[in-house]
Amino acid sequence: MAGVKGCVKRSQFQPGQQQAWQAMRILRRFTLPQLLTTCPLLAHRTARHYLGRLRRCGYVERVARRMSGVPGSYDTYSLRRNTGPVAPITRKGSLTMYDPNTQDVWGDGGVLMPPDAPPEPKLSPLKPASVRWLALAAAGRRPEGALPDPENTGARAAVLKALRNRDLVDERGDLTPAGRAIGLANAKVIA
Repeated sequence: MAGVKGCVKRSQFQPGQQQAWQAMRILRRFTLPQLLTTCPLLAHRTARHYLGRLRRCGYVERVARRMSGVPGSYDTYSLRRNTGPVAPITRKGSLTMYDPNTQDVWGDGGVLMPPDAPPEPKLSPLKPASVRWLALAAAGRRPEGALPDPENTGARAAVLKALRNRDLVDERGDLTPAGRAIGLANAKVIA
C-alpha cells in the first residue's frame, strides 16, 4: 500500500527498531539482553545491527565492556543523543542515519552531514582529526590545530590523504564544496 496516501513504506518504518529506540530512551543505560527482553518485535541480529549503527553514528556509546569469561556479562550502553520519539532510520547502502526528529543526517563517527548529502559509500569512518580539520578550515582557521602534534608532517599527510580519497579536499589541500559543507555542519559540534 505504498502508493496510498498516509501509508508508510515498510522499508522506512521498522517496528522492532522503533521499540528498541523507545526502550533506549526510557532505560538510558542498557545491555543488549535488556533491549531484547523489552522489545518482542526485535530479532537478536537486527538488535545487534541497529545498536552498532546507532553507536557508529554517535547516538549510543559503550560505557562498560563485558567481563571476559564471566557468564551473564554484557557490554553496557548509554543513550548519548536523545533527539525525539521517532527512531533514527538507517540509510540503505551507506553508513549514515537519517533522524526524522531533527531532519539531520548523521554519518559514521558521529559526523553531521549536509542535509542534501547523497548516501555516503561504505568507507572507513572519518577520524576525529579529519572532522576537526574540515571544521577549522571551513571556519577560516588554521586546520593544523586539529592535529595532536601540528609539527608532525606524517600525521598531516595522513589526514589530507584520507580527505582527498573522499574528495573533500583537492590536490592543493583546499576544501571542495562537499568538504566545506561537512566542515560547516560540524563547526557547531566542535566549537
